[in-house]
Amino acid sequence: YKTHSAKATASAPNEPAGVLVTTPDLFIRGMDRNRVIVDGTKSGPPCSTATKDQYFGPSDSQGDALGTNGVMVSQASNVWVQNLTACNFLSGSGGNGNEIWWNDGDDTGKLGAAHGFLGSYMTATSTYFHDESTAAAYGIFSSNWRGGTWDRSYASNFNDSGYYIGACRHVCNQVVNHAWAEYNALGYSGTNSGGSMLIEHNVFDNNQDGFDTNAQNNSDWPSPQDGACPPGVKPQIAGAPSCWILYKNVFRDNTNPNV
Repeated sequence: YKTHSAKATASAPNEPAGVLVTTPDLFIRGMDRNRVIVDGTKSGPPCSTATKDQYFGPSDSQGDALGTNGVMVSQASNVWVQNLTACNFLSGSGGNGNEIWWNDGDDTGKLGAAHGFLGSYMTATSTYFHDESTAAAYGIFSSNWRGGTWDRSYASNFNDSGYYIGACRHVCNQVVNHAWAEYNALGYSGTNSGGSMLIEHNVFDNNQDGFDTNAQNNSDWPSPQDGACPPGVKPQIAGAPSCWILYKNVFRDNTNPNV
């Protein structure tokens, strides 16, 4: 699916997406993970490496390309994305460059009202790199969201991180399970994403930085990152000393300078 006629919402005009989902409770399920490809390129073979085949997005008011996003679920609760590949959605003046994204108010400084998702048997990648300004940024991404699971997925070749969970403060309630991240600047990145978090049975290899989670005190991504259990919430693994749990993962062969 060549999706270069990117759409955006009125509330986020600088975040165009090839597949824009604004309706809750949808299941988007491919028939074959390796052949159902949501493709950010405008021409050529699937996920083409050629510059002439890339789509850099609509232009902003200064005439610069905004970049694009792949499958973006915008403020729509309980949407599932399964059994497909997204590739070559590139960054630009608007940031963007995210392949599969649950977005409930990126850069607003507020935790949104959307909740719940499932992403499983997903592949996110990019075959194109020219410079930092257009490189694909994030593979599988959740921002300002509460509640959800990523299971059995793969993310590679991103200029920022293969997986990113951010700006859900103390109520993330998310799971990353059976993921594989390689050849990214960061395998996993999490900013101000705490409360109930379970990251287990994953592999992070051949990244520059395998795993990176942090607190940043800024207005766009509200702090803090706090792994303590919210009131009435128990750890997802019995006996754990906090609700933020990193458990039974493999980290190997990171510090790769050639990502």
